[in-house]
Amino acid sequence: MAPPIPSTNPRTRAASITVSISVKNAVAKLTPVSETIKDRGDWLRSQITTQQAALDKIASGDYSARREGLDQLSKIMPFLLMGDYSLTEVILYLKAKIAAAEQVSKEQTGGSGAQPQEQEEEKVELERHNTAVSKPLTSALEENP
Repeated sequence: MAPPIPSTNPRTRAASITVSISVKNAVAKLTPVSETIKDRGDWLRSQITTQQAALDKIASGDYSARREGLDQLSKIMPFLLMGDYSLTEVILYLKAKIAAAEQVSKEQTGGSGAQPQEQEEEKVELERHNTAVSKPLTSALEENP
């Protein structure tokens, strides 16, 4: 099988880089242990659940659900709201973070039989989310569709 052709789309490349960095961070980062989080697997599942819930609300066409999702996002990743990111960029970043957490979780449970070298080269395809919002996220929220 031929190796995948590298994307020239800056957003796709940025998402691939984000997945790669997030995988490395999820593997190397110390696991925050609490009453509900006992190990790395619990922590990764918690991250996936929290980020997916925020993503679902942010990607929603409903203004109040989007606002609620951004409130959740401000608690888990406040830097995304401080930057001048578009809604599309936030959605791509969240999808990349979720894909990385799922990949590491799968590897932790032995679901992936890939060798370490193959794991680094593995690419995660992200579903394109078609949204007309290309202006900064804060501007998109000020409008009530």
